[in-house]
Amino acid sequence: MSRAPRFKIVRKLDAGGMAEVYHAEQESLEGFRKTVAVKKVLPHLVQNEKFLRMFLDEARLSLRMSHANVVQVFDVGQAGGSYYVIMEFVDGVNLKQVNEFMRARGTTLPVEQAVFIMVETCKGLQYAHTITDSNGKPLGIVHRDVSPPNILISKQGEVKLVDFGLAKAADQLEHTDPGVVKGKFSYLSPEAVEGQEVDRRADIFAAGILLWEILTGRRLFQGKNDYETVQQVKAAEIPSPSRINPAVPRDLERIVLRALARDLRQRYQTAQDFGDDLYQFLFSHGLKVTSFDIAALVKTVLREAAAPTPKGAGTIIDQLIETELAKLTSIDDTDNIFSGGEKPLSVEEISGAFQGAMSFEDPRTWAGDMDDGVAFRLPDPNKPAIWREAMPTPLPFPAVQGTRPGAGPAQPQPRAPQPAPPPSVAMPEPEPPKRKSHTGLLVSILLLLAAVCGVLVYLTFFR
Repeated sequence: MSRAPRFKIVRKLDAGGMAEVYHAEQESLEGFRKTVAVKKVLPHLVQNEKFLRMFLDEARLSLRMSHANVVQVFDVGQAGGSYYVIMEFVDGVNLKQVNEFMRARGTTLPVEQAVFIMVETCKGLQYAHTITDSNGKPLGIVHRDVSPPNILISKQGEVKLVDFGLAKAADQLEHTDPGVVKGKFSYLSPEAVEGQEVDRRADIFAAGILLWEILTGRRLFQGKNDYETVQQVKAAEIPSPSRINPAVPRDLERIVLRALARDLRQRYQTAQDFGDDLYQFLFSHGLKVTSFDIAALVKTVLREAAAPTPKGAGTIIDQLIETELAKLTSIDDTDNIFSGGEKPLSVEEISGAFQGAMSFEDPRTWAGDMDDGVAFRLPDPNKPAIWREAMPTPLPFPAVQGTRPGAGPAQPQPRAPQPAPPPSVAMPEPEPPKRKSHTGLLVSILLLLAAVCGVLVYLTFFR
């Protein structure tokens, strides 16, 4: 006797514009439990037939895959009017977190570890590119979204490719319209941004971008806006990695530049060729690296991420924002224990206080590292100035009350002149404040010193 599996949500792992991913425990017959990840379609997309076909394409492709370097999908289902996918839970970090960890410390990964991560990625890509159906016919899968968030690294040093949501395959239900570009702009291939048909070599180009960025600690294609980023990808002008990081040997640089060749004929034709050359580099230089080294790296990143942030840490922008937020005080203290408006308002309190009349945007979200190459998000100039309207600066003088309409801004009231005293009455001058006398204290100290000296003289000469 069997029953449908039940899930206990542990925590939310990630959320995007199309789906949410949860860390969950799957419970089946007799209380057997398994840790899994559940990817659930957002409610507003359930009625979107085109998206559902794409989602089912991803599930269909992933269910066929079983490889050590690809996140395994166990099942797909529907419940509560929404679709979900049950997949392998990878306890660790993604490559984006590793890159940010190294950049925050102003350093880069050791060359051998960077190469090892990319070799494992090439294994997963080669498997996906060459998988066949039940009749032995190649499926022709192209991932099309090989980017740092989609490279997962576990605490055991495993490297796994995830998220085939934008993958292209021969038997999928939803096909991309001609000229439509799918994927993150910073990790597209030149032929993709030109709207050409893409094949496995587009994934190899994206893998080359990942390796270049790991070795240099920089973003390869990141313009001021999406258009500029796309133009950079289209030109495919690749700076020398060894000039940025002298630790990169020339033979490794040649491998990276070949993976990033703009000409499809000069680029690696398969992920296996790319991975083989990386393996040969490690062997020829006598570099030893294993999953144990990567596991230690992941644990370090997780430990640092879990450590409490020291007071005063963070960017200058963060510190300025915290300082300004601390200046804001509660304007309604009837329901709390603070009597003088001393309680600083949190972002949530501020946004709730003015809900309806105007909207509040947390300024800490104005800057960030966006996957699409946009580095900053400025506030909408059409929105009202929240800080100015919500928290007016107090005037140093009393404002004119009862001004007629259209008279302009309030003007300061002139101070009324003080009436002069009658000449016959003499104004007594205030007495100067009396200064406290310390004579008694000084006398006591002197007497104490004299007594001590007397005792010392007695003990020295008369004993």
